[in-house]
Amino acid sequence: MYFVPQSKNVTKGNVFSVAVRIDTGGDFVNAVQSVFTYPQDKLEFRGISVESSAFDIQAPSSGSNGTVSIARAVIDAVKGDKLVASVSFKALSDAGNGRLDFTSDSHVVKGQAGSTDNADILSVKTSGVYTLVPAPVVVPSPISAPQPSPSPLPPVAAPAPSLPPSPSPAPPLPPEPVPSPTPATPPANNQGRTIFAFGLMAFGIILVLSVLVIKFVIRRRNA
Repeated sequence: MYFVPQSKNVTKGNVFSVAVRIDTGGDFVNAVQSVFTYPQDKLEFRGISVESSAFDIQAPSSGSNGTVSIARAVIDAVKGDKLVASVSFKALSDAGNGRLDFTSDSHVVKGQAGSTDNADILSVKTSGVYTLVPAPVVVPSPISAPQPSPSPLPPVAAPAPSLPPSPSPAPPLPPEPVPSPTPATPPANNQGRTIFAFGLMAFGIILVLSVLVIKFVIRRRNA
């Protein structure tokens, strides 16, 4: 029974996982119990994962007070190098080792369908040693004073296309003179003309009568 990986450096505060595996050689097995210890001042137990385990029957498993216990079984016996479970821890220290040691309560039970052997074939138990290291010190890069960036030149406005000069508005035409009403020519003094015509006619009549009278008188004298 052994751990994978069997050793590694772990930074304080990091969580890491180790796999618990067995190698049965050529023997078929149908049950396994893995019990191991861990230093509580160095490591904090976080959990057990049975994903991909070769043993699909769950038995009581736990982790606390410096001890982890995992029990698994299978109906159809298996053999060879097999995964039992994976266990995760958190590193609590930045110095020393987090050592995992299997105890005498660990067993691998030999068995096969129809067999009554049930012997414990676990003979080799290999510990895991994990070196705890401090987190690397991050030295901040010196921050240079920001250099003022040159002010961008204002964009040069493209000259607006010149418009043809607008024709000057024509001076308003003077208002057409409204013709003054032509005073009506007073009618000629018809009355005066009439009187004049009558006078002239009367004069002519008188003149004619005078001529006739003169002729009459002359004729009477000559008679």
